[in-house]
Amino acid sequence: MLSRAGGRLATGAWTARRIEPLVGVVVDVGRAAPRAVPARGAPGAVWRTVETAVVLAALVGRVPAAASSRVTLDHAHGAVTQCADTLQALALEDLAAGRVRRAHFALGRICDMWTECSTDAERAQVAGALERGFQALAGANAASAELHPVLALASLYDRCVEQGVVIPNGALSKLVATMAGSLPEDTLLAVLDTIAEHFVSSVSSVAAAPQASKPAASVLAVLLSSYGKVRHPERGEAFLARYAEAHGAQAQLTCTRLAQLHRHALPEAAASLAAQREQRRRRTVGGTRAALPHDVPLHDVWSSSTTVWNALVRSRTLAGDTVAARTWLDRFRVAASALQRPDVPLTPPRATASPYLTLMHAYSTGAGIADFFAHATPADKRALQRRVRPSDDAPYKSAAVHSVLSLLRRDGVAPGVSMLNFLASFEAGRGRTRAAARLVCEALRTEHGPAHVRERSGAARVAARGGAAGAPPGAARAVRLHVSTLVPVFTLHAACATEHGAPFADVHVADASATILSRLATPRQALGLCAQMRRAALEDPAPGRAQRETASFFRSRGTALLNEALQALMKHGDLAGAYLVLRLYDAWGIRPDLWTQSRVWAGVAPQLPGGVPDATAACGSAGSPLAAARAVVWRLLDGSSVGDAAGSAPGHRDAASSAPGHALAAWGQVQDETGIQLGADGEDA
Repeated sequence: MLSRAGGRLATGAWTARRIEPLVGVVVDVGRAAPRAVPARGAPGAVWRTVETAVVLAALVGRVPAAASSRVTLDHAHGAVTQCADTLQALALEDLAAGRVRRAHFALGRICDMWTECSTDAERAQVAGALERGFQALAGANAASAELHPVLALASLYDRCVEQGVVIPNGALSKLVATMAGSLPEDTLLAVLDTIAEHFVSSVSSVAAAPQASKPAASVLAVLLSSYGKVRHPERGEAFLARYAEAHGAQAQLTCTRLAQLHRHALPEAAASLAAQREQRRRRTVGGTRAALPHDVPLHDVWSSSTTVWNALVRSRTLAGDTVAARTWLDRFRVAASALQRPDVPLTPPRATASPYLTLMHAYSTGAGIADFFAHATPADKRALQRRVRPSDDAPYKSAAVHSVLSLLRRDGVAPGVSMLNFLASFEAGRGRTRAAARLVCEALRTEHGPAHVRERSGAARVAARGGAAGAPPGAARAVRLHVSTLVPVFTLHAACATEHGAPFADVHVADASATILSRLATPRQALGLCAQMRRAALEDPAPGRAQRETASFFRSRGTALLNEALQALMKHGDLAGAYLVLRLYDAWGIRPDLWTQSRVWAGVAPQLPGGVPDATAACGSAGSPLAAARAVVWRLLDGSSVGDAAGSAPGHRDAASSAPGHALAAWGQVQDETGIQLGADGEDA
């Protein structure tokens, strides 16, 4: 076997060298490949699987070649911990400068140090250095790297397996997530199978490792979700079963068994699971009989984590199987209830809204509803049809979403900020603006959740410091505005454009949320508050959790936020505000998408005498679709013909001072109202 592995490795190196001159990629096979030592599993399997996909992908991307740099470090004369810190610092510095190959070599030397550790403290130090290195490598830019980060991660993973290194859970989950976002489905499936097998076989070593104190929930969740992404959720469930059994889980202790034992206390859930089981026996998927999702044996190592339960639901929704996803949600409900009984020696999962929300997201799509009607039980179909309101523009989506909401309220689970945001956007998109406004207000009063920005009343601050004598019972309640809530706020403003009023005008509140609502009364006000939040997060020299999460939100969801703001301003006919948002994509480093273009052109098309094609042709010299959209909006704002001096829109209020129309005045006014000042270079001043 060893000779065959060596032969495959040699073949891979020969192939890479043949491809290098054609692609312009330097593939350091000798450095990337681990030594072929028969240890656990198949050393080098992940690297060999990923190599072909990465090299072939480079044929399209044409990553520029760079000189192969080598780092020679000798830690023989220094302490292990000191050397690990030094190598980690060098790796992070190289990654910040785009030198992936050098960072990969330094992290590989940290892997090699594992066998030299003589104490648990040294192993913990090495593991910590590796975790930070893995995290940084996963975030490296592949476009400018001389060694593809995914290939480097695969190589380091194989090297850790070879050396018997227990990879910290945080690093392993990041590695799997990076590969899931970069590799094609067939390659990713092979990688997931290899990593899952290694993870199960390493249970004994993980239990004894000092860095294994962090729960494995993050690794289990990302593996399960990734299996759903490649449309093989059953493999993820089988892996979870093997993992639980490796920890001593009893095969007979399952959710089905719990539901049967406690069917009198949980009649609805028990009946639902029984009906789903019977229906599943009769349904087919792709011409073959579908099996009920694997009823994984319960064990605290996974069943106590809501994150893992949510990943099981998500895995099925990603695979397009909403019926099986509902099965997993019902199992979660059984576990959250039955495991609280004293006769069950297991820790119940925390009853949060996340699994319910995951199924809601699936039901809100056309594909999710189609799958439901194709495979649901007759009883479930009838129950959904009874909820349908014919006046709704999407009656079955609304009915399905609200059916899950009813389950949540029946179970006594409080909806989190994320669910309230989703429901507010969903209701606003259906034209139910009053319901959406009430949901936004409820999100403002939610004490727990991703608190990106907090705005607390005076009474709430007093209560946080210990309270005050004679304070009214509800005075201690805090009101917080989460930056994520601004997305449904803009959606709500767009839906209210035809009502000629503020969406919150009919919502009467008596607490501190009235102050925040007054600052969200118009799309311009909401945009100004959005900019204020972003500025506070970026300018804080010692950012707390709220500021870090705000910055993270703009990096991950900034496009969706500005898209909704753009649509709201266009619906209100606010061309100056729309022009400001179009400038903010560049100013805030947010990448527009196809939705950005469609929304701006749909907004300006009725005002263009020649239609969108003529406007696009007139602005063809603008350099990009976004610049063309800015030019068109500026000419409309100015009252000029779109074809006149296309692309001449000023960068700030002092530019193009000879403009004949009203654009400069409107531009200055919108900047003053929002508090957003953009300079000539397009940067947020």
